[in-house]
Amino acid sequence: MIHNALMVLSALCTSVIAALCGLYLVKDHVPSNALTRIRTLVLVTLSTFFFIWYFNTISYSPTLASFLLLVWSFALAVTAHTDAHTLLISPWCTLYLIPLGLLGAWQNWLPVTFFESVIGIIFGAGVLLITATIGRWYYKTEALGQGDIELLALCGAFLGPISCFRILLYGSIIGSLWGTFCIIFYKGHVHTLKLPFGTFLALAGLVELWLLCTTAGYLL
Repeated sequence: MIHNALMVLSALCTSVIAALCGLYLVKDHVPSNALTRIRTLVLVTLSTFFFIWYFNTISYSPTLASFLLLVWSFALAVTAHTDAHTLLISPWCTLYLIPLGLLGAWQNWLPVTFFESVIGIIFGAGVLLITATIGRWYYKTEALGQGDIELLALCGAFLGPISCFRILLYGSIIGSLWGTFCIIFYKGHVHTLKLPFGTFLALAGLVELWLLCTTAGYLL
């Protein structure tokens, strides 16, 4: 009992430290009035994943795979909130973490091969880059931001091309549902609303990780 309590306490303490570090890195991308909400979201997310990290492993000890996926899920949680409030995505949560995914795949720390990681990056960045180019040509304005492209590339680096495709699919479904909700309940303002696709992708990434953890034992 005492051992388990200490494990939970250490997880919560680590969550606080990681959350504070994350908030510092993205402080330039977040308005001050959103900091409290972000802190709450990140702490809850990290606490949940640290709980899985500690108690969902075979030997009740953390692994490199669980740690890397934890860092990735933390980045997604922060991205989901910052993009929703400011339509900005910090490169600290996307672009700068891609080498970590490649390293994890190269060293067999992640449940994907290095080749799958590279293909996942190319697929994630390529699909959205083509979509952004077509959207820019058709709408004469930016349809997707650079942060969205880097975010999906990050997902590919950590989970490979198959999961990357599913994340894109889930994100599109979530975005479509949110867009339908806005059309129904915000009829007079629907043309002024902007849909933060990065938020939908980040939420889809967390859903995909949860599905992998429950069906394929990714944290084991």
